[in-house]
Amino acid sequence: MSRISLLNHTKEVLWRLALGVSITLLLASSQVFADEAKISELLIEAETALENNQYQEAARAYREAAELSDDPEVAQQATRIGYSYGFDEDALRAARRWIKLEQDNDEALLYVAQLYLRTGSIRRSQRSFEKLLERGQEPADQRLLALIPFLSREDPESAYDLMRRLARPYKDSAEAHYAVAVMALQADDAEEAAKRAQESVRDRTGLGQATPIICTRDVDEWRPGWRHRLHLASHRR
Repeated sequence: MSRISLLNHTKEVLWRLALGVSITLLLASSQVFADEAKISELLIEAETALENNQYQEAARAYREAAELSDDPEVAQQATRIGYSYGFDEDALRAARRWIKLEQDNDEALLYVAQLYLRTGSIRRSQRSFEKLLERGQEPADQRLLALIPFLSREDPESAYDLMRRLARPYKDSAEAHYAVAVMALQADDAEEAAKRAQESVRDRTGLGQATPIICTRDVDEWRPGWRHRLHLASHRR
């Protein structure tokens, strides 16, 4: 092949490559515009459904918008709507999208952990809560106390099982035993609650005077005020 022929061939190859790139970029741009239009359409649909009290349709539309959008605020809104109205599968899918877009967002991770628990995936819930416990300045076992108000919104048996799993690495922690004791009471396991309370008494650092309250065998006496007492306990450090 002569030098002129080689040069012409090279030009032709480069032209074809440039044409291919241009077509790819054009198609990609068209897809982006199409996605943006679809996202806007879905968000309008979701808002309209909310105004008309059509909550399931709103949760679905928000979730579909979140799956198309790269905006974490869309995923956040979709998660909150699905969670608030009890459409857990939609909420979980939105929350997973949210955590993908904002991996360091604690609120997103908390939603993922709770929604895994609600949908019966306790091991995935455990792993998500363990990641959450590792974040922050306080030791993980002390942060178990902060989970109690969130787990108290869930099925008592499942939440109790989860808390025992989370507390397992902290056998010598008063906070861990106390957290399990609270969840045991909510699951009507008074015997385990009393046992865990007695374990927590051995090291009451940070628990103030709240721990002996749950040592009582009269569970009904303790139960009505547990939220207030927990609040006091978690702030006496």
